[in-house]
Amino acid sequence: MNHEVWKTFVDVCELGSLSKVALLHGISQPQVSRQMKAIEEAFNCQLFIRTGRGVELTDLGKRIEPEVRSWLQHTEQLENSIRNTSGIPIGKVKLAILPSTAAPWLSEVYKIAKERYPGIQLEVREAQ
Repeated sequence: MNHEVWKTFVDVCELGSLSKVALLHGISQPQVSRQMKAIEEAFNCQLFIRTGRGVELTDLGKRIEPEVRSWLQHTEQLENSIRNTSGIPIGKVKLAILPSTAAPWLSEVYKIAKERYPGIQLEVREAQ
């Protein structure tokens, strides 16, 4: 089973909507649905209950979600550990900025960060 499919599983658990996850990943809703169905078929189980407002976890889904999250976290830590040996910065960098100061320089910071440090995921929040 593909590592990315399990990341999608966690996103579906968090957002409760296949459509929202599709937007998040830049793919179609049917693709997300197929990925979740592939997990269910591979293990001959039902992880989600489809509702009119999205999806909800079954009891089994609720039971395995923390284990999947833990596995993904350990996998990401291993990947980061391997990448860190190369000496290239990686990981999430979170910035909080005042809206009034964001416009003048934030786009330039983002551009430079992506060019020099492609392994960094820049996350910016504007707030007072």
